[in-house]
Amino acid sequence: MARGDTGTVTVVTGTAVQITSSLKTIVEGQRVRASQQILALSVTPRATNTGAAIYVGGASVSTTHGRRVAKGDEHTFQFEPGADDFTAWYVDGDSSGDLVDWEILF
Repeated sequence: MARGDTGTVTVVTGTAVQITSSLKTIVEGQRVRASQQILALSVTPRATNTGAAIYVGGASVSTTHGRRVAKGDEHTFQFEPGADDFTAWYVDGDSSGDLVDWEILF
């Protein structure tokens, strides 16, 4: 059975912002470990954002290096079990202060 967590991150243009470093979900009475492996990550830049898009990737993500997701659109990254952990994902964007909603399944 897949479990998940959701949240929102605020973009700072020119800075890779970590999507999350901790999950709120409690699994079997304990917080999820920082190395928790994920099955999927969905990101949705809000339609009301000022910038045209956000960019998703690793710690070196930028507006020229990363997966572009237009505001109001959603993109889901799917992973093989054990392939990646949730602390590896960052966002950047066209406009500081834009919001990105995220959902992680693990």
